[in-house]
Amino acid sequence: MPEEIDGQVIQSVALTMRIFECLAASGGEKGVSEIARNLSITKARAFRHLQTLRHLGYVSHNPETKKDRIGMRLHLLAKVVGDNVELTPAVRPALEALRDQTGQTSVFAPVIDGKATIIDFVLGTTTVQYTFRPGTTFNLNSSSLGHISLAFGPEEYWDEIGDETFESETPHTITDPNKLPTRVDEARARGWTIVPEEAVVGVNAVAAPVFFHDGTYAGAIAIVGSVQHVPADPPKELVSHVIEAGRQASRNLGWRGD
Repeated sequence: MPEEIDGQVIQSVALTMRIFECLAASGGEKGVSEIARNLSITKARAFRHLQTLRHLGYVSHNPETKKDRIGMRLHLLAKVVGDNVELTPAVRPALEALRDQTGQTSVFAPVIDGKATIIDFVLGTTTVQYTFRPGTTFNLNSSSLGHISLAFGPEEYWDEIGDETFESETPHTITDPNKLPTRVDEARARGWTIVPEEAVVGVNAVAAPVFFHDGTYAGAIAIVGSVQHVPADPPKELVSHVIEAGRQASRNLGWRGD
């Protein structure tokens, strides 16, 4: 059993970490019996923990082999922490300022595994607020965060979406891949974008780019709100706040561009 810290340790949390370590060390799949044996616990106890971790997406179960392996959600969490450990403290002041200026929830999302992935947000102050779990993802083709990523990010982002007909997420989603380049070109020319209700009905986001010190794309910063507060044709002042937030976050990362 794990050594106690200051006389206290939560055994279920400790066991969860040991299960992660066990699966990670294997580099592949392990069965319940094998995990229980390796950790010197009962099979029933191992099964209960694995069931919870499967439900949360941190462990993936193979029904054919009846074994488990590290799940995509844990891979995503590891990637977010590893790749973006310096991003959050640099971007957070810009998010807070943007929220204070607009009253809307502000978010920051780099591209992870082909999706615009929210790694930090600041809750808005309006009556209707939008909150996100870190790791919430949006498709590149149907979100403001995604269009900014395609406009200012590397060419490989386009490979992630392919050239097949896009799935319709709302009645407003553009499903024709031939129309997407024009929309992305417009976003690049303006330095910001809005994709009205394509990802979620009744919700809009105004997004702008954030850059690393060398000018490469870091992610998208945006405000997210109801169509009442963030209309399809947003006020110039609202857009200006988002663009400036992107510049502030970029400067915090060492960028010295215009």
